[in-house]
Amino acid sequence: MKAWATQMNLIERSGRTILDAYSVLANRNDYAVVFDIDDTLISVRGFGITPMVDLYRYAHELGFFVVIVTARASGPGSHEYTLRQLTEYDIPHPHLIYLRPPHDDPEHFKTGARLHIQNHHQKQVIISLGDSKCDVGDFGGIGFLLPRI
Repeated sequence: MKAWATQMNLIERSGRTILDAYSVLANRNDYAVVFDIDDTLISVRGFGITPMVDLYRYAHELGFFVVIVTARASGPGSHEYTLRQLTEYDIPHPHLIYLRPPHDDPEHFKTGARLHIQNHHQKQVIISLGDSKCDVGDFGGIGFLLPRI
């Protein structure tokens, strides 16, 4: 657990360094930072992952376009449950949440969501973070693949 915590803290510091470099730009809202939720912001074991929550808040405070792309299946109540969970862990609501259609493959879905952020919302994804390879693939900017507990 100590090695995991050390790695997470290093990733947070690296993410902050990138955000600081981009923060000199006038329109930070044109740049997106994409987070997974499960085992990225919130552990499936029931605790907030502090370094990633802190990085998320930092991106939000600096005015970047913060997005959650999750493999959680969309369906009745899924969006509301996700927002309630973010509120419970004192995580600001993102600009966008992408929930996976139940029939879609997570990798296909997450790649498509990042492309949609770029093409439809006209945002350049500068950082993507998650615990799965599909969280940091194509159209994800600088990807941080998080270690698993």
